[in-house]
This record gives sequence, C-alpha cells and structure tokens, in this order.
Amino acid sequence: MKKTGRVLLVNDAHKTNGFIGEISAVISESEAFDYLDGPILRLAAEDIPVPYNQALETAMIPSVERIKKYILKLVNNR
Repeated sequence: MKKTGRVLLVNDAHKTNGFIGEISAVISESEAFDYLDGPILRLAAEDIPVPYNQALETAMIPSVERIKKYILKLVNNR
C-alpha cells in the first residue's frame, strides 16, 4: 500500500457484513490511511442469496475478469 497508494480487497463472501469491510475500517482508522491516494475498493460476491444453479452461482462470485477490471480501475484513477 505504501508503494502504490491503492487497496483492492477481494472476497468470495457477501460484501455486506463481510470481513473485507472490517479490513477496510482498520486501514481507514490507522496510520496506513495516510498512504492512500484513492478510495479502498471492495470486490465481493453480490448481496443476494447464493443461487442453486451452478452458472448463476459462478456469476455472483468475483471472477478473474472482474478482478482484472477492478485492478485497471485502480490503476487508471491516478
């Protein structure tokens, strides 16, 4: 974080009430916040019940493509 000034937190659990929210809060409340050059981005599963259908379940969980998209978003917002 010191080097890039950016943070992307990724989790396959729901975004709401997930542990990445806690990690984000810890960063925001600590001295590490001073090193941030932009907002902390969180990428997590959609806040919906987990579908029974495998294709729908896969679609709600962060994929490699979505992670790449968020990384590019971090890099391009400098």
